[in-house]
Amino acid sequence: MVRTIKRYSNRKLYDTEDKRYITLDQIAELVRDGQDIRVVENQTGQDLTNVTLSQILLEQEKKQESTIPKTFLMNLIQRSQTSVVDFWKKNVQTYFEGSLLSDDKIEKDVDELVRKGELEEGEAIQLKDEIKTRSQTFRQRLDEVVEARVHDILRVLNIPSKAEVEALRAKVTELNEQLDALSK
Repeated sequence: MVRTIKRYSNRKLYDTEDKRYITLDQIAELVRDGQDIRVVENQTGQDLTNVTLSQILLEQEKKQESTIPKTFLMNLIQRSQTSVVDFWKKNVQTYFEGSLLSDDKIEKDVDELVRKGELEEGEAIQLKDEIKTRSQTFRQRLDEVVEARVHDILRVLNIPSKAEVEALRAKVTELNEQLDALSK
């Protein structure tokens, strides 16, 4: 169920469920607790949810509660026409690719240890396999975490995922077919 927050012309925020005024920090806490919120302008009913969530991020950044890299924010503004999911995946993936070792780099570094006599050939083969396995496991886990986080963000922003849109399309097609069958 969506929790409605009204924003008044004096910029105060009112939680209609708890029937009390609420701060941006308290809204952030609701979101962290998994609450689905909607912020509306009191007089016009205009949806201000995205603006309010952006304000929360800005306030957290001011308080140093968040460390969103400058380049990430600049890219977000520059690519605001891009799909949100694609944008998040690309930027998070780029960030972590810089910190992951390539298979070639692993081979080269371990071979250098063998050349220096610090590692035997059999140990080198085991070490290469272990590092590659752990790196692959980390990449897979990273993909899962990024995917889950993107879906969380989409849910908070009330943006349907591609899978949800496809499911709705399939349902509409099915209902249209049933309607056509009934009309015949």
